[in-house]
Amino acid sequence: MNREAFLQSLRTALAGIPQEDVDRSVEFYAEMLDDRIEDGVTEEEAVSSVGDVAEIASKIRAELPLPTLMRMNLHKRKLRAWEIVLLTLGSPVWLPVLLSLCIVLAALYLVLWSLILTLYVLAVSLACCFAACIAAAVITYQGVDLFHAALVLGAGCILGGVSILLFMLSVCLTKGVCRMTRSIFRRYKMRLSRKERTQ
Repeated sequence: MNREAFLQSLRTALAGIPQEDVDRSVEFYAEMLDDRIEDGVTEEEAVSSVGDVAEIASKIRAELPLPTLMRMNLHKRKLRAWEIVLLTLGSPVWLPVLLSLCIVLAALYLVLWSLILTLYVLAVSLACCFAACIAAAVITYQGVDLFHAALVLGAGCILGGVSILLFMLSVCLTKGVCRMTRSIFRRYKMRLSRKERTQ
């Protein structure tokens, strides 16, 4: 496949998404192919090195902003009269259920972040206790009470270790929740993108 055929296939595969996004993507790949051809590669080799048109189009669709995908899906399909009647008549049932489900999911998400924030606060407070125990051990040692100084120092070290473990757990949980959120949005975008292609 030569350069022009590749770009035309890409333009066709991107049909349905906003024209400025199509133009930007086609221009990007045209420049990429031109750069490779200037480096002494033939058109066919440059095209084959870029990849499959369907995969590229799928990747471009997945990278579209979520509002753009939702707008595309809303404009694509017109509701029939019976669908409008069913939606209207069923709204006293499905609207509160949908609203309740959204509120419950949002509350669960906020509770998850609240628990993580609580772990961070607990880790910081234990670190402060560690610092206080070190200071108390030094003061107690100056009073020539070695046993109590060692006891306070040991307790401080335990609190410091627990603080470090809690902080590491909090960081891991934060990364996990961020990854989960990103994954959910990516799946939702891919589903919207696939639905838009089938319509």
